[in-house]
Amino acid sequence: MKLDVEQLPTLLTVLEQDFPASLNVYHLARSIVQQKLAWPGLEFYVDAFPDVNACVCRTASGTDQNVGPKFAFGSAVFPYSKDPQKLLLLMQEEGVINWTERFRFCHVRKPSDLIVVEEACLLHGKPEKQNEGCGPCVIVHFDLRNIALSYTLPDGFYLGPLKTEHANQIVKDKHYEFPDVALDYFHYLFQSGFPSVAIFEATTNRPIAYIALRPEGKLGIGFVAPEFRARGFYKIVCFELLKQLRDAGETEANSNMNPANSSSLHAMLRIGATMHDEQFQWLDFIPATAADKTLE
Repeated sequence: MKLDVEQLPTLLTVLEQDFPASLNVYHLARSIVQQKLAWPGLEFYVDAFPDVNACVCRTASGTDQNVGPKFAFGSAVFPYSKDPQKLLLLMQEEGVINWTERFRFCHVRKPSDLIVVEEACLLHGKPEKQNEGCGPCVIVHFDLRNIALSYTLPDGFYLGPLKTEHANQIVKDKHYEFPDVALDYFHYLFQSGFPSVAIFEATTNRPIAYIALRPEGKLGIGFVAPEFRARGFYKIVCFELLKQLRDAGETEANSNMNPANSSSLHAMLRIGATMHDEQFQWLDFIPATAADKTLE
């Protein structure tokens, strides 16, 4: 069942009972309801309504009309369930997922939802966990009433927002697999006013450390140029972005990251973050036709 905009407030009441598993779908739906930083082209499917046990949010398929911008890595699918078997059935319903195209499953709860997501992938192609940007992740949570950081920005640097003119550099810094797709994503992100913070080198006006709010309401695209690492710059941009969100009326914020990224995780914990216990997975789906070609 595909939801319309008028049904999204009811979906939110279901999703807000099961954080952090439902966080991404919740924020994507909330932005549409609030008409604030809403990502175009998103579609929401549920197993039943109003008694929702499984939900899939996805970016518009490449075969859809009036396709909105994809995410930086391409097409995205955000699954959530209280009942994994109902999620499996929902994913198999016609029109819910386009299994003929490559896409990324984002923020899949382990182990329950991941088991059925991998099962569904194997019916149509293969799941891939080792691609750049895939892997395990944990959720870092901020109570914006309890964040703190004392710092002095060194001479020769200044703070500012990221703009569309910085999109090319970000795509190069982050080594995205599909640069043109990522470039469209960042152009739209910054043109639409998604909050961001960067530290710029004054002599070159180059952003050497930055972070931004992603469409699913998470702090993301964090980066520090290698020659400027271990100087506390990542903590600074995180803290300044959190302050922006707090000033905009938010009381909480979240980020997801690979637990192996200990330096970024440590930086966020130093600001006041806490970690959720649940574990999640990001993985790519490769359709059977594309998977066959890679084996030739």
